[in-house]
Amino acid sequence: MRTGGVIVFLLLLAGPWAQAENPLPPDFQHYPQTEAFQAAIRFQTDEAADQQLANLLAISVFRSNGAVLMYVVGKEGQERDVRRIYKWADQASHQKQLTPSAMQDLRGAIHELPTESVLPPIEHLVVVSFAAEGAWITRSYDSQALPPAMRRIYEIIGERFETQGRP
Repeated sequence: MRTGGVIVFLLLLAGPWAQAENPLPPDFQHYPQTEAFQAAIRFQTDEAADQQLANLLAISVFRSNGAVLMYVVGKEGQERDVRRIYKWADQASHQKQLTPSAMQDLRGAIHELPTESVLPPIEHLVVVSFAAEGAWITRSYDSQALPPAMRRIYEIIGERFETQGRP
């Protein structure tokens, strides 16, 4: 009888550390379900996709003009970003290799991202997906109120000029 009480006490003591991270993506159903939006969300949330197996991080930033700014960082540090106009053009793409030190900093910043997602208006939606503990985890944030860890991620990978200068 005493052993059962000790186990319950230890589980209570462990609190949030004993809980597994919920890998379910935010519910994006209240956004307009255009073909372009659905494609961007599939890109972010499809953990089975071959590209996700090699990636550490993917970010999609939705813009009021219909463009989506997309960032991808591979597990070996290759960063790529592009402005995508669905079924029309990929514009102003860039790529670079992050240093091992930058990758270490990036992993730390990813670990510090808030677990709570928010669902702002679509023109402020930032969707962030990352590999953690064998899962592909997706969260969403408001570009007008980015958490400090997300700002740090932008500092590490290099933020595109289209989104610089926001509050």
